[in-house]
Amino acid sequence: MKKRQRPVVGTTIHIGKPFESYDGVILKNRFMCVFSVENDNLILIPMSTFHSKEKRDKKIKMLVNFEYSQKHGNNRDGYLKCNQFYFLNKKEYDNFKELYVSRTMNQKRFLRKELFLKIHLLSSKKTQILKVFLLVMN
Repeated sequence: MKKRQRPVVGTTIHIGKPFESYDGVILKNRFMCVFSVENDNLILIPMSTFHSKEKRDKKIKMLVNFEYSQKHGNNRDGYLKCNQFYFLNKKEYDNFKELYVSRTMNQKRFLRKELFLKIHLLSSKKTQILKVFLLVMN
């Protein structure tokens, strides 16, 4: 079996298998951004795209969302949901083929600490940060 590219901070991964979200909804075919790689876990932030200008305007005004766009090196305009962190065990990442590295976020924007500052701002405003252990279903 061909060894998969190692995820690094700022890469986008696609999860093809279903998994349970923080609110109990079963999700599949989702893109997530690798926020951090710590110990045996990938720490992921969910990504979403805008479906209209009205939705974009509404989502960008929400404190918990962090915009990424084509001008930031992405192929679509969207946002990261900065109040949700999903933890994926690296062994799970290595052992199933329905998950792959899709693309990389613009490193200048990501590594300039803009995203980290956004998350710090959320925690200082006592915004609830959800931490979910991602269990991929068979």
